[in-house]
Amino acid sequence: MRRLTSGFYCLFLQLFVGLSFPYEGPAPLEAIANGCAFLNPKFTPAKSSKNTDFFKGKPTLRELTSQHPYAEVYVGQPHVWTVDIENPVEVENAIRSILSQKVFS
Repeated sequence: MRRLTSGFYCLFLQLFVGLSFPYEGPAPLEAIANGCAFLNPKFTPAKSSKNTDFFKGKPTLRELTSQHPYAEVYVGQPHVWTVDIENPVEVENAIRSILSQKVFS
């Protein structure tokens, strides 16, 4: 088996990138448990039944401030980095900070 030693492949071992959906899925928590940091997309405005088709007709009044608000609030940095993915400077700064950390596992 070929060893994955280049910086590009090592990135996948340190960072799990959220793509805004699914909301509150288990994958970010599994990634964190396995030593990855999670780049958590921030939602501005918060997603709810008032502005998101996914929630329309569902019995909830919750407003999601990010893809995984529980991880955002209860885990936080250095494991969860909640960023505005529309802001490339903020994303780049978060990735640089994540990659400069020691591996968690």
